[in-house]
This record gives sequence, C-alpha cells and structure tokens, in this order.
Amino acid sequence: METFIKKRKRLAIPESQEGSHYDCRCYKITKYESNRQGTCSSAVVLDPWSTFGNLMPDTLQNFMDYGETCYMFNKSLEEDFAPNNFLGKHSDIDETSWREVITTMIAAHRAFRLDFETLCLAVNYLERFLACTPLKAASLKVIGATCLYLACKVMEKSLPKIDMFLLLFCEDGFTAPLMYYLEKLVLRRLCFRLRAPTIEYFLEHFSLRRVSYKECPAAKINRAANAFTAARGIAALSMTRYGFHSYPPSLLAQCCLRVADQILQYDTWNRAHPRDCSGPLWRECMGKITHLVSSNKILLCKFMPGVFPETFPDLVSPPTKSGSKANI
Repeated sequence: METFIKKRKRLAIPESQEGSHYDCRCYKITKYESNRQGTCSSAVVLDPWSTFGNLMPDTLQNFMDYGETCYMFNKSLEEDFAPNNFLGKHSDIDETSWREVITTMIAAHRAFRLDFETLCLAVNYLERFLACTPLKAASLKVIGATCLYLACKVMEKSLPKIDMFLLLFCEDGFTAPLMYYLEKLVLRRLCFRLRAPTIEYFLEHFSLRRVSYKECPAAKINRAANAFTAARGIAALSMTRYGFHSYPPSLLAQCCLRVADQILQYDTWNRAHPRDCSGPLWRECMGKITHLVSSNKILLCKFMPGVFPETFPDLVSPPTKSGSKANI
C-alpha cells in the first residue's frame, strides 16, 4: 500500500477552515519496508503499525519549519471534536458493548493493514455520532463498521473489498446498500466534518520532535520508530476503554509514548513540550494508562508480538501531589 504522503499533497500550514475542508495534518511519515525485527534493540520492528522507518527527505525540514504551528492549530481544535460523555444517554449501550465493537473495528483495521489514522478517525466518528443520535446496542456494530469504512474513504487510496469488509463484522442483514444508507446518516450527523485532531496526529508530532535535529543518529530514529509503534498499540487498547475518552488526544499521546519508553526500556531523550507533561490531569492519565498496560501485558504481547517484549519491566506511575500513586 502506498503511503499517505504519496496519495495527497499536503499543505505546509493547514488553513483554518471548518467542516469537511479541515485538514489536521501537514506531514506524514512513510511506511517502513525492512525485514529486521527487534523490541528493546535499536532495530526497527516489523508490524503493520510500524511506519516511522525511512523518513522522506523533506519531512523533518517541514516539521522543523511548521510543526509547532500545526501543533498549536490542532491542539486548539481538540475540544470541538471530542464529545463529552457520549454514552451518557444510551442506557442500552454499556462499556462492555463499546469494548466489543472497538475490538472488532481494530481487528478489521489490522486485517486490511489500514493507516492508523483511519482507525482513529473511525472511533472519533462513532463517538460523535453517539453523542447526538439515540442508538440501540444491537445496532452499534453496524454503525462502527460504517464509521470505519467512511474513514477509509477519507484516508485510504484503495478501499477494502466491500464483501470481505462486511464479513469481518458478521452481522445478519448488514449489506452494502444498508451501509451506504448509514454512511449518509453518519455524514449528516457529523455535519460533514470528517477531519479531526486525533491521537495519531499527536503521536506522530511528539515522535518527530524526538528526531528533529541535524545529524540525528540512526539508532535514535529507530528507537523513536519502535516507541511510536508501541504507543499506537497502547492507544488502540485505550480506545476500547470508555473511560479514556475524557482525556484530550494530545495528553493521551504523550502518556502512551512515555509508557512505551518504559516498556522498551529506552532512555529519556524525549524532547516533549514540558507544558504537556505536568499537572494533575497528566498524572491521572499517566496512572491510568500505566495501570491499563500493566493489566494487559499478555494481551499486548499476543496482539503485537514483534513489538512488545514477552517480559515487561516494572512500570512506574507518576506520584500524585500527595505522593501516592495514581489509581484507575
């Protein structure tokens, strides 16, 4: 599959436009095509979500020129695209139903080797749809599938074959005409606003910050690639838990990368914004992400065996103001 940077020409600075014209990304890294594998070493791991490998010659220069501007632009739009308590009015849909649907969407996403941004947008569409539309639990999976296919149309150069796509969701009566009808419904509910600042954008931004200086050693680029891939896996796991929707994507991205560094036992050469790595909300989010990962070590190893080590190191949660560990 060609990379997204080859699919579309990105503007160096995103324009402040509303609705479907909003484009939240101004740079995109390329797919990694090496056969080397590793986890705690400096070799880049081989996984469908490992795409940081060989950077385009102009990627880092574009980032150094416009990265901060794009970051502030996307960060200013987070609240506009993040519905609060979107399951609050759905008595028929509980956290278990949500987890099952997102898990199915992730499985379909990896089966078709889609762009990680496609998954992030699909989950965002589903959240925003539920925030404004009454829905029964029995219909949640078909809406989730519709959101994922709609995100494919936004991000992917070629679409999955519709019959194979529908087969992965295994819903009786879920046909292509029905999905096309639901697509129109979702589009109207979203007011055709199909771009959003997702956790993928911020994961990529913070990862590029780690290597955005002249003569960055190849080993550090590879480590940034591995941490980025592991952070994507942690981010996907957090999507299955309803409680994480309340945290801004930029905050979640930073926490996922920090925990990924701990898992891979990388040093602390993270060049992150200090303002994003402090305060009670950050400590709370870090504590919950750490607890989530610690409770799902086996699942992560089976889910991404080339990325996560079989034996995890002890993960340390940040202390709260009182000095105690953050609880989930």
